Amino acid sequence: MPDVKNRLPPEMTESADGETGRKPLDGPPLDIPIMKAPPRVRTPPLTWLRRFVVWGATIGVCIWAVVAGGRVLFPHKNNPVKPFPTYSPAKQAAAQAAAEDEFAKPRALFNAGETLLRSGDLSGLETLDQVVKSFPESPQARKAMLVMAATLRYQKNDPEKALEHYVEFIKQFPDDPQVSNVVRYMRELYGELNQTDLSDRYVRDAMSKVEKDPHATERLQKLLDKR
Repeated sequence: MPDVKNRLPPEMTESADGETGRKPLDGPPLDIPIMKAPPRVRTPPLTWLRRFVVWGATIGVCIWAVVAGGRVLFPHKNNPVKPFPTYSPAKQAAAQAAAEDEFAKPRALFNAGETLLRSGDLSGLETLDQVVKSFPESPQARKAMLVMAATLRYQKNDPEKALEHYVEFIKQFPDDPQVSNVVRYMRELYGELNQTDLSDRYVRDAMSKVEKDPHATERLQKLLDKR
């Protein structure tokens, strides 16, 4: 049988001590880096908090969706599902018109009362009085009070009632530009009634109410300077 050992290359034959005849590689040994596992990064507490918040919010939304769906599918008699509001252009237009013209009713009442008085019907005084009592903040209330005072003075020949309306006017509307004319009418009526002229006292009371309004204060001061 042929010798297999003799057929092997010399570097593959074993020496007497049992080592192969392979020669070591020439050159310095290779410096192969050892791959190390990356250090474990610990999750900061804030990240866990964020996860908790997100998961909590998600669970809350899911619970709310389930409850809302149950209410729609199975409404309870004590807690019925309210229908969605229907859009009505007519109602929206009416509401907008009412908001833009909040003094429509006092204006209509004032016009009706003034028309009655011009026709000689003194029942218009009651209509104007309704404007003053029901809508005291409206511009028509001021006009109604002056018309009532003039009607009582000239048509009903009741100067005392007219004087009461003028006094009430200057008390309620001390900043109105018509105060100058009102004070003049008051002084005339005090003279007709032979009463002590108290107009200056009412003017001073009015000035204490309009201290922050320089124009109104100036008008009232002129009334005192004319005495």
